[in-house]
Amino acid sequence: MPGFRYRMDVQEPPERPADPAVRRANLRRVARLFRPYRARLGAVLALIVFSAALGVVLEDARPYERPGWLVLDDNVLDLLPGETRELAVSWRFGEPGPLLVEGWNVEALGVG
Repeated sequence: MPGFRYRMDVQEPPERPADPAVRRANLRRVARLFRPYRARLGAVLALIVFSAALGVVLEDARPYERPGWLVLDDNVLDLLPGETRELAVSWRFGEPGPLLVEGWNVEALGVG
């Protein structure tokens, strides 16, 4: 029959072996299957981590005509997933204004 796909109906979840030695042996057996592909898997994992990183740039979003400037601890950040960073923001010779947060792998966002 064209287009027929075998579908396996699972009635109950598979049982894990209770013996830790058997589970460890199963893990080693599966790991041996991937041994020839270590370099490729490592490269793919590195690309996934690299593509998940956020490159963030903070800028003063006020018009150029307004007096003063923005002082930041750091205005270019590279963050990995789940990583956070606090920055000190201060304004010199002018009223505080909005910040523009933009970068690679992140949508532009106005703060303040």
